Amino acid sequence: MTQRVDLGGKPTGPLAGVRVIDFTAVYSGPIAASILGDQGAQVIKVESAAGDLMRRGLPKSNGLGGAFAAMNRNKKSVCLNLQTDAGREIARQLVSTADVVMENFRPGVMDRLGIGYDSFKAEQPKLVYVSINGVGSVGPYANRRVYDAVIQAISGFTTLQPEGDPAMVNSLVCDKVTSLTAAQAVTAALFQAERSGQGQRVELSMLDANLYFLWPDVMTNFTFMDPGVEKIPYLDHSLFLRRTLDGWIAVMPVQQAELLGAFRALGVEHLIDDERFNTFEARARNRTLMKQLMDEAYAKFSTDELVERMEANDVPYSRVNMRDEVVDDPQIQAMQALWRYEHPLAGEVRSPRPPAQFERTPSNVHAHTPGLGEHNAEILAELGIEKARISQLYDEGSFMSFFYPLNITTSLAATFLRGGAGVSARPASSMPAQLLKLYEFEGCPHCRLVREVLTELDIDALILPCPKGGHRYRDEVIEQGGKAQFPYLVDPNTDVRMYESSDIIDYLFATYAGRPKPWHWQAIELQRFSSVLAAVPRMGQGVVVKNSRAPAQPLELYSFESSPFARPVRDLLCEMELPYILRSVGRARLADWVPPAMRKAQTEQAEPATRNRQALQARVGLISIPYLVDPNTGVELAESSDILDYLQKTYAR
Repeated sequence: MTQRVDLGGKPTGPLAGVRVIDFTAVYSGPIAASILGDQGAQVIKVESAAGDLMRRGLPKSNGLGGAFAAMNRNKKSVCLNLQTDAGREIARQLVSTADVVMENFRPGVMDRLGIGYDSFKAEQPKLVYVSINGVGSVGPYANRRVYDAVIQAISGFTTLQPEGDPAMVNSLVCDKVTSLTAAQAVTAALFQAERSGQGQRVELSMLDANLYFLWPDVMTNFTFMDPGVEKIPYLDHSLFLRRTLDGWIAVMPVQQAELLGAFRALGVEHLIDDERFNTFEARARNRTLMKQLMDEAYAKFSTDELVERMEANDVPYSRVNMRDEVVDDPQIQAMQALWRYEHPLAGEVRSPRPPAQFERTPSNVHAHTPGLGEHNAEILAELGIEKARISQLYDEGSFMSFFYPLNITTSLAATFLRGGAGVSARPASSMPAQLLKLYEFEGCPHCRLVREVLTELDIDALILPCPKGGHRYRDEVIEQGGKAQFPYLVDPNTDVRMYESSDIIDYLFATYAGRPKPWHWQAIELQRFSSVLAAVPRMGQGVVVKNSRAPAQPLELYSFESSPFARPVRDLLCEMELPYILRSVGRARLADWVPPAMRKAQTEQAEPATRNRQALQARVGLISIPYLVDPNTGVELAESSDILDYLQKTYAR
């Protein structure tokens, strides 16, 4: 059965007390660092504000990617912008506390940032500094971008099949081989540092690791260099996978007694004395014929029959598990090889136990996969940085990187995929006397449809964000409606409460529009499909809760649904569970499509056509979306990047 693990304990593995600063991302480095964390090391993962690319991988549970969860348990996360002086200084302070540094940038990047090995080796003589890269620092490929598929192609992995076209191994095998090699290299260097008092730089290329991995069985024809040495046919491991009468079985008889057992199990005992198959060398030279005869024999039996026969004759074998059968395999269950623990946002997580079973210092899983920057305050406090300085660093952008332009780019993609829905306004004939209340979360594609209709009808609403993992307003929905389903609309003017985006849209048109529901909202299933597609480039933004301080009064946001600049602001308001009054400012006339700077330059400006645009024009002097008003502090801001920084500084915990 799967063993349940309670988090929060102390690291108990043999590396307890070792501190690792992990600058790696994607696969090879994070897996290696996770192995060290499983074995007791304190691992601090350093990320940009965009986060490790694998955070956005699928599938997700409440925003946490499955691959990222598997590779980053037992770590803490801190966000740094290494493009700023202050960010690099904090990185240097982190390295000054380290026993091990790991990075997988291209060669020379860490040196250019001022955090390469040479910057620390004098003051930290025992430091182990591991640099993982694709193909090393010299040679014609040294400056290329390199990922797993590239190494598969260079190293020979893609030609493991003895016949047919080259093919990729359907796993990031080169990354994983590199990760295991890196973890072993770290422990070897730590051992030497303890013995001699001297650490060292360790350079590891994916290409080296995978050549070493492949050579003993795949590259034997290229081992002996003297002329005249024979070449043999390449190994064909498909010989070990056999189709049965009703499925598949894997059988690998290596020793003579095992092969004889297989012959008996298959009822082909007459082959035992056949000179074509009675020795290892004879079988190798006649393997095509032997494969044909054995395939015919296997196909006569069901898998269950072969299991019994192979077991009775002591032949190495196994049923072939489909992926969904692996977790229930009786051997895996008996070993308790899969552990499960409760993640605070993603729910129950299952992953393999640490593979090495140390008797005296057992490895353990003691910490969940961290949220992005989850431990900023803790780590910076450990470095002796005061709260006032931390706030200043946020202001300076030392915790920001390329996140903002990426955010806007993916927001533009979402707008494009919705075909411009949620931009134009044709105001409703009657407006609600009291604000509608909409319980929703920004990343929900069904909620998006309702917000688009609010823009289209020019209706304001009090938005009560209900991100996954949050309780500030989710509990209200359960109390009022009986379930946590979104969107959920409350209209205090009519005392109507309802779920289901299609029902809410019908209600808004019937109650306030004063006109029939237009044709594009008749095709609601098509709208839903398009809205789901539009959520893809946002990669989980506006879905999962972040720790925050609740404001005394709701904020106000002038926005229209498909504004690519307003969307990131709404994402953050949602994630921080900050209630806000949505002031709809959809475009109602041709002049509204003119960019703000050009509108401002016009000598004569037409009066805006809608009430909120009129109010914003009177308040600011121009229409600039988004526009945030915080009645709690008196702050008003017009640039989305400034608004994001303000919300983080003012309400983040």
